[in-house]
Amino acid sequence: MKIRLIFILCLGLLAILVVSGCNGGDEDKVTLEDVKKQASEAVDTAIKYTKQQHEEIMAKFDEQYKQMQGQVDEFMDQAKEKAREGHQQARQVIIELQQKQAVASEKLKALQDAGEDTYKQAKQELAEALADLSETLAKASEEIKKD
Repeated sequence: MKIRLIFILCLGLLAILVVSGCNGGDEDKVTLEDVKKQASEAVDTAIKYTKQQHEEIMAKFDEQYKQMQGQVDEFMDQAKEKAREGHQQARQVIIELQQKQAVASEKLKALQDAGEDTYKQAKQELAEALADLSETLAKASEEIKKD
């Protein structure tokens, strides 16, 4: 009998909880204001993410450029010494490296200034310019060592 009474009380309590939980249906309605707010937050998050990605890529390319700049400067000192000694090939190497360095610098600046529509192309052009500069530096180094 006690078990039956407890069981009935539990069922009654459960029924009261279920009925009271079903009353507030207005709380789950989504309003146009809610949608606008969530859409705005999503756009803000996407913009922040894109900006963060852009900054990370710029930092990577900037570091790569600075590292390459150091190698070029070091090599240029050697090449200038060879040029002073009368090696014509060294003079040509210096000119070519200066040109490739100027192009890479220009592409880095273009990427920094790139808008949304030109960013991807500017990024690709900078990567190609840095690869070209690196390749030219390696070839120039071999040429100078030959002399």
